[in-house]
Amino acid sequence: MARTDYGAILSTKIADTSQAIRDVNGTVGTIAPADWGTLIRNMKSGADYQNALNQMVEESATGSIASFTDGANQIPCKEVICHINPTETGTGEKSPQNPYVIGGFTEANITRTGKNLFDVNSVTVADITFKGESGVTKRNGFIYNLPSGIYTLSSSTNIESYIYMVVLARNGDFKSFVRLTATTSVMNPKTITLADGDYIIIYAAVSGSTLHINRFDHFMIEVGSTATTYEPYTGDTNTVSFGQTVYGGTLNVTTGVLTVTYGLRIFSNEPWSETSSAYYHTNGFMKKGNGLDGWANWLKTLNVIGAGIQFGANNNTLYIGKTINSIIGIESLSEFNQYIINHPLIIVYPLATPITIQLIPTEIKTLLGANNIYHDCNGDIDVTYRANGALYVEQHP
Repeated sequence: MARTDYGAILSTKIADTSQAIRDVNGTVGTIAPADWGTLIRNMKSGADYQNALNQMVEESATGSIASFTDGANQIPCKEVICHINPTETGTGEKSPQNPYVIGGFTEANITRTGKNLFDVNSVTVADITFKGESGVTKRNGFIYNLPSGIYTLSSSTNIESYIYMVVLARNGDFKSFVRLTATTSVMNPKTITLADGDYIIIYAAVSGSTLHINRFDHFMIEVGSTATTYEPYTGDTNTVSFGQTVYGGTLNVTTGVLTVTYGLRIFSNEPWSETSSAYYHTNGFMKKGNGLDGWANWLKTLNVIGAGIQFGANNNTLYIGKTINSIIGIESLSEFNQYIINHPLIIVYPLATPITIQLIPTEIKTLLGANNIYHDCNGDIDVTYRANGALYVEQHP
């Protein structure tokens, strides 16, 4: 039975407050979510509140999805940091004649969920067209986006006999599929691996058949390769607007500090110079140093030694090796400059001086027990949070 005498929790002794928390519903290591707020509200002093927080263990998690299993209910995260990376979109083989578009972000959507990552209420079923294993396919289904990682799909009920899960690259090319088969009562779990840029399509296998979304009421996608007991989806999303396009950097959601470390530059009609082995362009806006940890819309895929982008050792000059000549069909600097005009080169480059922007801080709170936190800016996320101290001790002996 849940504890009811919260008004008796007057002590400022950590041990007493700890025991009160552990006693909330009569089970050591568990705090009933419905009881936690009442427990805090009925404490008689700031010291009592602080002592309750002292029973929380501070921990960290990182990854494309930051996952942890011992969160405290509705306790604000100490720090949530989103690493922002650019994206590339296009179809077919990338080349100077077929450059991919480099994209940035004007906002970050930070999603917090419990163990189950599948929100059936966010799904709209419609006819979708995609490139299948043997050509273009049109089926009744839906797309579901998640960051890169290993996931397990399961269901506590028989969702439907003829459904497939398809993994596609961001450019629409088919990668692989698994069939979601079912026994008489439950679906056999399936494990999938998503790389950066992949997304999931779930669709009716037979052309013309209808996918019944109500069959997914007990469907679950969870992090990892092991299926566990079904839990309903619990989660929410916070949107942080940047006020400008960001191609690379970090966002501290908790403080609202956006640090822009990359910019975008289009080279088209600016004259280049040459050495005996490379074409070069000197730019004072780039960060000095060897190598370019950045993106280029058509140059990045020309995997020939010397045909990549790099900086000089002691300045921020941009070099392109002349081994590119045979690839793009040129023989001289004048031809290279003309080629750049007709085939603009777009690069995302490290800024010589990062730009700091102050945004409105956003509070991300954890759920009791399992948590998954991720964002949609194509990069990892770091979270420092307060774990449930009693639960933490139970799970980390």
